[in-house]
Amino acid sequence: MARQSPRDPLSRSEQNAAAVLLTRLLVALLQNAARNPRLLLWLLVAVAVVLLTPLGWYLVQPGTRKADMRAEFSAYWHQPTPAPATANNGGSNGSKEHFHVARQPVRFAEVLGDFWTLYVHPGGSLVPTHATLDDSAPVFGGEPRRAGFPLEIRTLYNTAYTVGYCEALADPVWSAYRVFRLPPDPAKPPRRPGSFFLDGRTQARVEPGDFTGSGYDRGHMTPNYAIASHYSHQAQEETFLLSNICPQRHKLNAGLWAELEARVADNYPTRFGQVWVLVGPVFGPLDRLEKLRDKIAIPRAFYMIIAQKHEGSVRAEAFVVDQEVKSHGNFAPFLTSVGDVERQTGLRFFPDLENAVHDRVASQRPASPW
Repeated sequence: MARQSPRDPLSRSEQNAAAVLLTRLLVALLQNAARNPRLLLWLLVAVAVVLLTPLGWYLVQPGTRKADMRAEFSAYWHQPTPAPATANNGGSNGSKEHFHVARQPVRFAEVLGDFWTLYVHPGGSLVPTHATLDDSAPVFGGEPRRAGFPLEIRTLYNTAYTVGYCEALADPVWSAYRVFRLPPDPAKPPRRPGSFFLDGRTQARVEPGDFTGSGYDRGHMTPNYAIASHYSHQAQEETFLLSNICPQRHKLNAGLWAELEARVADNYPTRFGQVWVLVGPVFGPLDRLEKLRDKIAIPRAFYMIIAQKHEGSVRAEAFVVDQEVKSHGNFAPFLTSVGDVERQTGLRFFPDLENAVHDRVASQRPASPW
């Protein structure tokens, strides 16, 4: 049975019931106001303030901003009815068992919150930048660079995502992709491939059988679902290259991590137009790593960084989730700053941003997930 997300919006029947209740309350109020002219006057003033103040504010906004707000509201209104997505678990035994992840559609409260955070009162989370950034690239702000990480990293380019691969660890240390707002009736994603593939570009030569019987799933860094729903079948198949895979506990892979991937793939692009994502492992001391087949390093945790560009400014949020996490639904305990992820990984993210902009973005830890 599909696990229900605490962020699921009200059902259509619940929305209709709420509308009926509000209508009855309004009718009762108007009936009382008709017998009391002073109450009627105050009611009309209150309605005018509630309606005209936001409308007046909206009318004086620049055309591009009004278009962005209309696009988000339209995307919210036309989002498909949420349904669970089925995914092969990539289990260590090579089985075809499936798990269900409840999709994370947008709630109306989130739309209102975005309007306030992004347009009315941006606060300090959005940092202006003059850097030239490629909006179509899978990596935001430039490919991560070593900043204390002692091993060599190779960059592997794929159709819809890019990987920084470490041959010495036989793992990706970062994997980057971009997801964007889909049309109201997107095409159904292609079927999930039935197997994983050796990446012939690597020297480590990790094979699917290296995970068999290990107690770890073959955990995607750039996820299958996000790429399948936004790009081509070929792009989806490339996410099954083992250069994009880390050993990951099944409880995490099929639980909170899958839910976070779904939120980023479904909810964020609907609200923000597009976001960029960096995903990768967090290792313990490199001289004491546990390895599968004496070859594939086992991470102690995983990070996910989401970046957004908005009206010439940027912001980011970051999560670090331990391998042994078994919880569901609540991402807030795992929020951290980009700077903390940099300290734990020895990588520098967004190197193409101005140093001052990078430092401000990296120092921020949101009070709650976007």
